[in-house]
Amino acid sequence: MNIEIQEILQNTWTRFIRSDNLVPLLVAAVIVVVGGGLSLGILLGPLMVGFIGMCVRVANGEAVEIGQVTDGFSRFGAAFVLGVVVFLAVVLTACTVIGPLAVTLFAMYAFHVLAVDEDISAIGALKVSYEMVKTNFTPSILVFLIGMAINSLLSGTVILAIPAYAFAMLLTTMLFVRLGAPSYASAPYAQPA
Repeated sequence: MNIEIQEILQNTWTRFIRSDNLVPLLVAAVIVVVGGGLSLGILLGPLMVGFIGMCVRVANGEAVEIGQVTDGFSRFGAAFVLGVVVFLAVVLTACTVIGPLAVTLFAMYAFHVLAVDEDISAIGALKVSYEMVKTNFTPSILVFLIGMAINSLLSGTVILAIPAYAFAMLLTTMLFVRLGAPSYASAPYAQPA
């Protein structure tokens, strides 16, 4: 599949700056960051799943509302477990520079999978993410690096960190949807573990 990163970037920007998308995405991003931080990470996974669900709606041209950020609470257990597993994997590989980067790269679609598949487990979502990145390595790593660069450059202040986070998540979601995200469900590695 030939993925044009420039097209993904342009489509992401066009959808991001629309006022009916921008305000809900920015407010929801604040809720994710503040709610995840104040709860010491306990609510981060479910809030991320809800936020990504909003991004999937934006990618599909659907309307979004701020309250949809809490939709991830219906997958609380799986989202919490996924967050813990990814966090532990990052910590365990932190003795090298490449370890945490590899973990986050190959887990980049895991929360997206939870957002679109109500039946998959945390481990199943990680397996799907790993396969999606492996199969679509070039566009995935490019979007991953662009997202990291945006966040690194703009995260100096809270005012810029929130839009950077929201844009990077929408960018990843646009690629996730472009890769045919819902079609993974028939693959053998997508079965719940």
